[in-house]
Amino acid sequence: LYVGSKMNCEEAYIMGRFFGDGWYEERGIAIATKSRYEAETLARLIERVYGKAPRLKLRRYRDGHCVWWIRLWNVKVAKFYSSVFRCDKKKSLTAKPPLALLRSNDESEICFVIGVPDAEAWVYLWKGRLRISAELYNKEIALYLRDILLKHGIKCSLSLNKDGAY
Repeated sequence: LYVGSKMNCEEAYIMGRFFGDGWYEERGIAIATKSRYEAETLARLIERVYGKAPRLKLRRYRDGHCVWWIRLWNVKVAKFYSSVFRCDKKKSLTAKPPLALLRSNDESEICFVIGVPDAEAWVYLWKGRLRISAELYNKEIALYLRDILLKHGIKCSLSLNKDGAY
């Protein structure tokens, strides 16, 4: 298992997905997705990056919807993620921008940005133009993502909605 102080693009993408749809477990991390194909693809990527195959589990909820859980049982990875985001349990609200990405190259930053919308965003047409929207409850991370997009020439803005999301 390798967990470095600088992230490559694949690790940055996984971390973006984790920020959007993941959580800490007692002995590792987990990420959820609705698509089996996406879960299997992400599991292969996690295995390639961390050298250990995560477990996949289909979780069926009482209301009938299903979600795939990708669980990596590895305390070292969980501690690394916790140190990078500088938080533990309530990551969606308390995470800080990932320092390891700040020390990495532009490609890693972009891969992190790609990972977050893959988990949290939706695409729609507005007045005939393509729009991408996401809801993040963490202002510091939302500003960090906005700044990366602006740095690379992508127009974007933040606004606060009624329920406190950006």
